[in-house]
Amino acid sequence: MLREKHLPLAPLDLRGALADASVALLIVGVAGVFFATRRWWGRALGLVMVVSLVWVSFAMYEFISVFDSLYALSHAGFLADSTFIGGSVRHLQHPVLLGSLTALAVAAGLWARVPGQRWWRGWGAAFALSVFGQFVIPASRGHDEWRQRHAVQANLSFWPAFGATGSGSIREDLGDVFRGDLSGKRWAGPLSGRPNVLLILIEAASGAHLPSVAAAQGVQSRTTMPKLDALAQRHIFFTRLISHQRQTNRGEYGILCGDYPKLLTDQSKMSEQVYGAAHRCLPEVLRDEGYATAYIQSAPLAFMMKDQFMKKAGFEELVGDPWFGQSYARTDWGVDDKAFFEQSLRRVLELHAGDRPFFATLLTVGTHHPFTVPDGATAEGARSRQERAFRWADDALAEFVTQLEQHGVLRDTVVIITSDESTGLVQAANPTQRLLSQSWSFAVVMVPERQPKRIDTLYARVDTALSVMGLLGLELQAERFVGRSWW
Repeated sequence: MLREKHLPLAPLDLRGALADASVALLIVGVAGVFFATRRWWGRALGLVMVVSLVWVSFAMYEFISVFDSLYALSHAGFLADSTFIGGSVRHLQHPVLLGSLTALAVAAGLWARVPGQRWWRGWGAAFALSVFGQFVIPASRGHDEWRQRHAVQANLSFWPAFGATGSGSIREDLGDVFRGDLSGKRWAGPLSGRPNVLLILIEAASGAHLPSVAAAQGVQSRTTMPKLDALAQRHIFFTRLISHQRQTNRGEYGILCGDYPKLLTDQSKMSEQVYGAAHRCLPEVLRDEGYATAYIQSAPLAFMMKDQFMKKAGFEELVGDPWFGQSYARTDWGVDDKAFFEQSLRRVLELHAGDRPFFATLLTVGTHHPFTVPDGATAEGARSRQERAFRWADDALAEFVTQLEQHGVLRDTVVIITSDESTGLVQAANPTQRLLSQSWSFAVVMVPERQPKRIDTLYARVDTALSVMGLLGLELQAERFVGRSWW
């Protein structure tokens, strides 16, 4: 992992190696207990333990390589979803390595003898040394967490990375964080008439991907979206938007429902609302105000139960993977972004020609792992598949906006371009910068009467719903939304 991420070996990496060793030795020790039963079922269970160690370790590697953070075991439920299996699991980076290690583990399990006293003494000494070493070597906030402890330790809530931080109740003066804030002097809106609203979510796009914003913050990113950056500078541009979580079902929930998502990695609020009472969300409010509401994404709607949640949130029409018949590239996640925008344009134009104003939300998927882009696609300066996927999306989005303008949609439509989550800075200067960049989003707002304005004030993704209502002059309908108005 260090070699692939071009990270120099540091003395603290010994702590991470010892953490990996202690977890591995623990699992091998349990396998040894099963072997000691001298029964066929004991050998079978021991073999399962050793093979599981290989697979779990490989899953951790794949996750860290994409997200730069430790895996949460609560995400393991996605392994039962065919979309996740086909879209991500089938696109492993080193399938030959995984197959070889699995075969080696099976062979070792079949060949292994029953452990004796000498084996157990050696195992005990190695396990004690790996555990003791982690106590001796202190953790550091100057290095990524995955370089210092194993994901199993993190998920079982022992072996704290940096020591206990304590807990306390939320102070009363922080209560305003959980209420809507429409105070201050308005500088935009309410817009006249009943303009349409088109919300475009670019999967995993970060503020770091916009060159002018990255330069202003003194950072560099090889992953860039220069055409979106140029578009942003001609409109209202929020350069520092906090992205509260790193999963689509949490990001979309915060944007559409004006409510903070859970910051823990247990069941998301989006999933909870499928089974229980639903929070009143932006599409429901606009639907009740006479808007036609449509949700369009290229991925299958059943993943993350969006087919159920989006209906409860107030969308009258849902469009997912089967609707997109053409593609330049396709995975189980859906079509590439160019094909997505080309075909979504047709539905947006139909909504625009209708007798009601519309609120439509579009979510891309091409910039999601494994990065859906034609194999022959190239982009100047782009080296990795991820970099090429973002440039492919950048070109497609620019052409989509051009088509909207040529068809007259922008004359009476508010267009908001942001992201559902942030992939962050892969080439960060330090772990703190990388961690913060994973919560760094942006927003580009295009209003019918263009007014270029760059805003570097810190806002949040949860402010979106409240801000849309304020721009439309519907503040009285936004009393249950939290956040503060962009305007």
